[in-house]
Amino acid sequence: MTFAVTPDAFSDEADAVREIEARGWHALTFPAPAEVSEWHWHDFEALIFILEGTLQIEFEDGRDPLICSPGCRVDTDERVVHREVTDGYQAVFGISVNPAQITSPINKPVAELV
Repeated sequence: MTFAVTPDAFSDEADAVREIEARGWHALTFPAPAEVSEWHWHDFEALIFILEGTLQIEFEDGRDPLICSPGCRVDTDERVVHREVTDGYQAVFGISVNPAQITSPINKPVAELV
């Protein structure tokens, strides 16, 4: 299970949405606040297209963090323990499940990973 970063992966928000929809996934655009999140995992795959700001993703297993800036796409797998470190960013998120089916909390505690 991996996360991957592709620099210069898209030209604008519409380009990102087209790529998400071509996969049959769901596109959501919103600002992410400044945070250093707790270690967590997600029960869905996602694409993150960074529009503004910078996102750093750190991994509990000690691998090198990923640094994502505008124009970058992050491909994420489900069930990977990580945390986000950011001063805030704007992104288009492509998620593999219908947003109405996402269970709360979206950031699953590490203790629940089996």
